[in-house]
Amino acid sequence: MSDVALCRHFGTCGGCAYQDLPDDAYRALKQSRVADALAQHGFDDAAVENIAEVVPFTRRRAAFKAAKIGGEVRIGFHAASSHDIVDMQECRVLTPELFARVAQFRLMMVDLLDDGQKAELSVTETQNGADVSIHWSRAARPTIATAIAR
Repeated sequence: MSDVALCRHFGTCGGCAYQDLPDDAYRALKQSRVADALAQHGFDDAAVENIAEVVPFTRRRAAFKAAKIGGEVRIGFHAASSHDIVDMQECRVLTPELFARVAQFRLMMVDLLDDGQKAELSVTETQNGADVSIHWSRAARPTIATAIAR
């Protein structure tokens, strides 16, 4: 992780709180978290193997938060320890293709969200496009389907 330039949102966004850790400290932290979780469920002696590291710009799944406030859509991840949305302008974890979709999703949500309304977009980048699931408390209507299809 330490060989990655820090994202402009680092320290505010809760999406990747450990970008500044040296690689060995990051691996140790992640292994410790897995071991602690196993221990809480009675697996105190479980051997935890080395973590599988993922290089920057390769994450192809994300759960984006979206909200329309004052007519503008914010889309990104929750701020650290908060439900505020960090309006994503860059991401050094997501694939460039997935990150490019954030701008498209922002435009789409302008038509879909009412002011003050929030939603979550679960997105997986696939070989033939993106699978997107939108979760929000809004009744389905033909106009919504049309906006999504655009």
